[in-house]
Amino acid sequence: MSVAENRAIRRKILIALYQVYQSHPQAMLSPREVMDAAGITHHGMARNIFYLEEHGLVECLKRFGTRPFGATKLTAKGVDIVEDKNKLNELVPVNDETPIGPADELEELFERIRTDARNAPLGQEDIDSLIDELEFLQRSLMRARTDERAEKIQTVLGWIADSFDGNDAVLRDIRRLAEVIHERQRG
Repeated sequence: MSVAENRAIRRKILIALYQVYQSHPQAMLSPREVMDAAGITHHGMARNIFYLEEHGLVECLKRFGTRPFGATKLTAKGVDIVEDKNKLNELVPVNDETPIGPADELEELFERIRTDARNAPLGQEDIDSLIDELEFLQRSLMRARTDERAEKIQTVLGWIADSFDGNDAVLRDIRRLAEVIHERQRG
């Protein structure tokens, strides 16, 4: 799923939850109700709900089992974002005409490398390991910067690159990913 598709889903979720908030501020929607209210499918919903939760824009009741969450609602911060058109457009642009920023490029690089990992001529265990390493990198970038973490990130990037030895297109993406991560850690 592209950055633009994820942003479109986030925007639909925020607006749908805001409409519910207008008439029932304490109401929480089930996953099915979120999909119906936002006009979205299950594909990408959980990931985007959790993204919004990590940014403090929605609150989720967690569940065990196959459902991604029990219910969700907009937080006060979420209401403020939806009511401020400029902030809403900054967080989740209406279309993909906005220039690609470092976060967008990171997401696109991770997605391309993840797709290449799934299609790599490797055993399933090695493919799963590559995907786990990519997810580790993404999670690591969300944490506080430390020299130790930066060193771990470079080591993991090396392991991933070794898995694609000889595939120039993927290696180019991995080198660019390393550059973007390095720039981000310096900034």
